[in-house]
Amino acid sequence: MAKKRITTITAADVRATTFGKPPVGQQGYRHEDVDNFLEMIADRLESGLLVSPKEVQGVTFRRPPMFQRGYNCDDVDEFLDRLSLAAQQELQRRERG
Repeated sequence: MAKKRITTITAADVRATTFGKPPVGQQGYRHEDVDNFLEMIADRLESGLLVSPKEVQGVTFRRPPMFQRGYNCDDVDEFLDRLSLAAQQELQRRERG
């Protein structure tokens, strides 16, 4: 049986994360929305509070104003998937003990 990989994301990891620009012709996610959400997550992690996987999975971001490009959606979504997995594993760890 394969050993399950433990994913850990710290507040420093969240704050150090950067995202590229979306391909030309795509708007991506609004910088402020993504930055504000990640800052809130980093603050929680720093305080030792639990981050809900559902909260991470359910977040939505607006598109930037016309003629502006935000963050690449694929980059942000990939990071949120990793964050959700880490949150789920932390929740399970705390429930066990």
